[in-house]
Amino acid sequence: MKEFDQNPNVIWDYDVLMHGTWDANAWNSISNTSADVIGRYIDAGRGVLTGHDTVGSIFGKNYGISRLSEKFNIITGKAGNVPELTGYDINFSWSYYSNKVKIIKKGFLTQFPWNLGPVGTVLNIPTAHTLANGAKGNTWMEFENPNVIDVLENGIRKDETALPKGANYRYYLTTWNNTAMIQTGHSNGNSTEDERKVLANTLFYLKQLTKKTEVLDNSARDIADPNKV
Repeated sequence: MKEFDQNPNVIWDYDVLMHGTWDANAWNSISNTSADVIGRYIDAGRGVLTGHDTVGSIFGKNYGISRLSEKFNIITGKAGNVPELTGYDINFSWSYYSNKVKIIKKGFLTQFPWNLGPVGTVLNIPTAHTLANGAKGNTWMEFENPNVIDVLENGIRKDETALPKGANYRYYLTTWNNTAMIQTGHSNGNSTEDERKVLANTLFYLKQLTKKTEVLDNSARDIADPNKV
């Protein structure tokens, strides 16, 4: 991370950036300069995958890649009481925990290079959680039967139904255009086979920048019987 901060423009040599899979990058926030470069990288159509607690959490919209939360279509809440953090979307704090996630959307991301299964498939992951962020983009997977940690509004306990509508608060993996956020990273670098497949598929999904004007699509299968002669 320190090396990247010294020369963030090295990012242009790569197709996809993957950031923060060790608990908010071990709580080392990238610099504002680096975040600005990543913002331009996203605007240019390159892929960015960010991990657990890097957007929202205690970073607000002031630090790190969390400054780019709009590009991930993620709303942020207020976690903790850090006076200098500003710009929250809502004054709620919430968290959902689980070691299982369920596929709720099917597409290229769930099929290549690994076929992760149909909608409803439950995958095993190391225990992870959300923290004060909600996905308004495409949610591919969400926590299965999660434990709910206190939903708080300005420190006052609320029922989870009090959270504003229009976002998925128990998401595990979300994408928006050429960005993605996953809750990988709460396990000190450990992972399961299922989680590694999800990460690989997501990176392939994000690497879609091309200047070609035609494409051979091998993702569809014709399984219907032919018409009778």
